[in-house]
Parts: sequence; C-alpha cells; structure tokens
Amino acid sequence: MPSHQDPVIVSTIEKSQEILNKMNSLQIDLEKHLKEEWKEILGIDFPSVATAKLFKLDVAMLFAHDVSIDEFLSGASTLTNTIFGRNLPDVALAATDIVKVAITNIIGHGGAVQLGFHGNAGHIEHNDLDYLAACYSSTQCASAHDWGTSTDFFVAKYAYVVMLLSSSHLATLKLKNKLVVR
Repeated sequence: MPSHQDPVIVSTIEKSQEILNKMNSLQIDLEKHLKEEWKEILGIDFPSVATAKLFKLDVAMLFAHDVSIDEFLSGASTLTNTIFGRNLPDVALAATDIVKVAITNIIGHGGAVQLGFHGNAGHIEHNDLDYLAACYSSTQCASAHDWGTSTDFFVAKYAYVVMLLSSSHLATLKLKNKLVVR
C-alpha cells in the first residue's frame, strides 16, 4: 500500500485496521465460546465440515432494527431442504422444526436478541440411523461507543449442524429426547 502524507488518511487507515483486528478477535472469542458450550451442553465435540451432513458456521452482525427471525428461518429451511429434502424429507422436516425452536431461542419473540449462548438440538432417528440436528449461537452486544457506530449492534457466531451420530456419540450425547421419524 502506498505511503500517504495526509494525516487524516493515515489516521483513517490505522483506525480501520484497529477495528478489523478488534472484530477478528471478537469472532475468535465467540467461536471459542460456541464450541466450548456445544461440548458442555451436548457432551460431544463440535463437528467438522467433513463429518457433518449439513454444516453452517457463520457470523452475523446486525443492528437491532435489522433483526428478522423470518429471514433466519427461511435461510435455515432452504439449506435443510436443499441437502435433505429430496432423499430424506422426514429428516429435513424434523431438523427444520429443531432449528425453528433454536432460532426463536436465539432471537426471541419480537426480535429481542438473546445475549450469550442459546439454541436447540434434537436427536432424530430415521431408518435405524441416528442424526443430531443442532443450532446454537454465541451472541454479544457491541456498543456504539466502543465501535464508533451510531447505535449498538449484535455480533453472533452461530452453527447449524445436522450430522450422523456414531455409537460413541450416542454413548456421550446428553440429549435424551429422541424424535423418531419414519
């Protein structure tokens, strides 16, 4: 990058890099919290993209007035049906029901974003196979003062996973309720 002589431009570049570093650090902390709580709540390790049938790990940054539960529900439903809808429609339906509860737990009724770790998971049995459908989020409020924005906003690292459960998973899985779909 060329060297700038204008102190305003130099200051803006430095502030931008500071904000980028701060956001990267926040995302790392949120992902660490998400994986730790996942292990604590479910009793199994956070899966990898290679072991999951559906794996979505992402970050969302939204102002409170931009939060739309319908947008997240639609995205999760589309993703689930794209992966499972044709061959395993019953699994898709059960996973979609589980993720709907999760998103409602995360966002809350009326768009009130819940801070901390929230979500839902379910054990799905289909044709003698066991699946885990889980959607969790680690969410933090970022204050306008700390981030130089006009209003506070939310930052969430979230995961939506549907995976086959092995016998070792079943032995350590803390979820006892099972949805049986035929």
